Amino acid sequence: MNLNTVLVSGGAGFIGSQLIKKLLPQCSQIYIIDDLSTGNLNNIPNSPKIIFIKSSITDKYLLQKILPKVDYIFHLACSNLVKSVADMELDFHTNLYGQFTLL
Repeated sequence: MNLNTVLVSGGAGFIGSQLIKKLLPQCSQIYIIDDLSTGNLNNIPNSPKIIFIKSSITDKYLLQKILPKVDYIFHLACSNLVKSVADMELDFHTNLYGQFTLL
C-alpha cells in the first residue's frame, strides 16, 4: 500500500517518530511539522523522503502551503501534560487552536 505524501504533526516526539518509522516504507514523501518544544530532532529517521519543518501547527500560512501537497494527515502535535498544567493558555492555543487551524 502506498500512502504517497503524508504530513505528521508532532513528528519529532516519541509517538510521532515511531509512526514515521512505520510509514517510511509506504510513503513517497513525509512532511513533519514540529516546533521541538518537547520533541527531539534526533528522533526522526534520516531519509531523503522526509522534509522536516520546525514550526508550530498553529502557523496557518505554513499549512496553506503544505496541505495541498499531502494525501494523509497524522495529527500528533500537542502540549505535554507538564506544560499543560504549567500554562493552560499555551496548552489551549497549541492543542485546541492547533487542531482548529489544521482543520
